Amino acid sequence: DSQLVYFILNTNDEIMYDPFNFKNSNFDTKRNGIEGKTFSEITDKFGFGVNAAYMNAEFDGSAFNNNSLPMTPKEKYGLELKYKFDDNWIFSFDWNFIRDFYRANDFNNNFKADNYDVCNLKLIYKNKDFYSYIYFNNIFNKKYSTYQSSSGFSIDNGEYPMPGFNVLWGVGYIF
Repeated sequence: DSQLVYFILNTNDEIMYDPFNFKNSNFDTKRNGIEGKTFSEITDKFGFGVNAAYMNAEFDGSAFNNNSLPMTPKEKYGLELKYKFDDNWIFSFDWNFIRDFYRANDFNNNFKADNYDVCNLKLIYKNKDFYSYIYFNNIFNKKYSTYQSSSGFSIDNGEYPMPGFNVLWGVGYIF
């Protein structure tokens, strides 16, 4: 199962916080890029998938014309490994890597955000309409922030860190 998509998105009057005027303002923006993914069942028990995306996202006009949009990564990569123990149990590993973007409010593109990657494990049990799962997130307990801010003039506004290693458990029933 594979997919490749090219996209173009031009937006008029996108609302963003304007750090220079201290209010929400409307900006014209343009985005284009390519995304691809593939997943293959190598055997009846083992599957492997990869995905990648490249996006060019910029202001279209205004004093920031052709500057990159803050908090919009140019590149994203992922890897997934799945193993089916039997018809009920599935184990998976995924890795996601995000890179090349600017901090929030950095319309002048002065403050690059930190790239980050994270790895997770999942164990899923399914039996007809019942399912249960346990997710082991951020298995290497990495310190990273998906939202990295700036004032537009400096990076002193901080970051919003993601949780370290954590476990999520749940059950469900489909009816």
